[in-house]
Amino acid sequence: MTSRFLAKVLYTAQRHDGAFERKVEQLVFEALTYTDCEAMIYKYMESVTRAEFTIMKIDRFQVESYFITPLDCSEAPFFLAKTERVNLDNITIKERILIQCNSIEQARQVAEDVASSNGAYNAIIKSIVETKITDYIHAEPDQD
Repeated sequence: MTSRFLAKVLYTAQRHDGAFERKVEQLVFEALTYTDCEAMIYKYMESVTRAEFTIMKIDRFQVESYFITPLDCSEAPFFLAKTERVNLDNITIKERILIQCNSIEQARQVAEDVASSNGAYNAIIKSIVETKITDYIHAEPDQD
């Protein structure tokens, strides 16, 4: 089963005017282990830059769900929603949902839909914030 990792990567990028700038990107990777995540970072960064880069940090990223709304929003920002709901057994369930969409209003709608699903009641959205995450890289299927 894959885990999610949040990586912070520093690299030099060339702008359209020819000047160079240092960029820090936060990326979410689906991987089995830290080592797999690191390998995925190297592969991803090869497609982004030919310059050297530094992996500043890799941490486990605890989110229960990831949603993209609409499907063509690859440049849209990422939002992190924290929800709380009570299921039919009267157990409080707290969730963190990563949502990529065009606006905070869309993120709120997705979070409300998720929080009120699965027979839950008293669904509450605790918070929704825009993150600095720039991309979500899915786990590669096994090549067996």
